[in-house]
Amino acid sequence: MAKKKKPVLHINPPPQDRKCECCGEHISKLKPFGKAGDPLVGDFNGSLLIKTFRAMANQKINEIWDTKGMWIKGKKLTKTEKKEYEILGDKQKVPELNWKKEIIEGCHTINIKLLSKTEQKRFKVLEKKHYTSFNHLDEKKFIKKYGKKDLESYFFRDQLENSVEASWECRECIILDGDDFYNKRNELWKKWSEENAKKGK
Repeated sequence: MAKKKKPVLHINPPPQDRKCECCGEHISKLKPFGKAGDPLVGDFNGSLLIKTFRAMANQKINEIWDTKGMWIKGKKLTKTEKKEYEILGDKQKVPELNWKKEIIEGCHTINIKLLSKTEQKRFKVLEKKHYTSFNHLDEKKFIKKYGKKDLESYFFRDQLENSVEASWECRECIILDGDDFYNKRNELWKKWSEENAKKGK
């Protein structure tokens, strides 16, 4: 009797269409990576696509919205508040499990329901103060100048700029940076969008 294969979890697998996720070229048309340093540190000799990580949006948020004079200097938690915040945080930690139901060492998830109603209320107060202890946007001033809809767009854009995603790229694209990369990728997305629109008709 043949042994059952154990399921394998692939995180960020290569693209199914076998195309560079920046320029869209198929691996059949790509030049392979060379040895160490071509163009990355590491030996990828013979590889056609390499996984890297990119911000989900280019850093241009302040070119879209002028937020000069809209920033508030936050007040940090006092020593007592910080200790209280950490105690309440620890009380709601639950060990994180992987797909085999095994505990992942040092990793936890948070379950605020483990706190009493009073503790939950206090934790939310301290959490809000903690997050606004850093310089943060004055939402009222922003809304007055740009409107509530733009505020939502601002935070969404900010989230994208500070989040990364896997990107499988060829040796020509992986060395691109800043506008060069995002402009090239945007051209590909526009092309795909137009092709999908035609197929829809």
